[in-house]
Amino acid sequence: LEGLAAELAAAALTTEDLRRLRDLHKALRKPIREQEDREAHERLNSEFHQLILAASGNRRLQEMYTALNAHIKIARIHAADSGWSARQRRETAEHDAILKALEARDPQAASGAIRSHIHRAKDALLAALRTRLQANP
Repeated sequence: LEGLAAELAAAALTTEDLRRLRDLHKALRKPIREQEDREAHERLNSEFHQLILAASGNRRLQEMYTALNAHIKIARIHAADSGWSARQRRETAEHDAILKALEARDPQAASGAIRSHIHRAKDALLAALRTRLQANP
């Protein structure tokens, strides 16, 4: 869903949308030291992704994404994971690639960057779930 949204958004993002994405990306670089920082990071991360979805202009796509509640579910699982700082560094680099592709108005690069981001996040999520299952069989 997000790959298609990024592809559509690449041509449709306004100057204000890009400014907001840059601001969010900058805020997401803030180190996470406490639970409050983590919660703020998750809100900003969700807003980053939601903005791309909204800019796609595809209401049905946005509704499907919202119905999945994906960011909330992922955030709850990651909250218990200790590998947060390493994951944040990778996330920052991935968001940078997404933003650069959107700024270049390159639909294929935007879609590829966000798909790569989602696949890496999926792998991290599965690893966190495996660790939790092994610790609590």
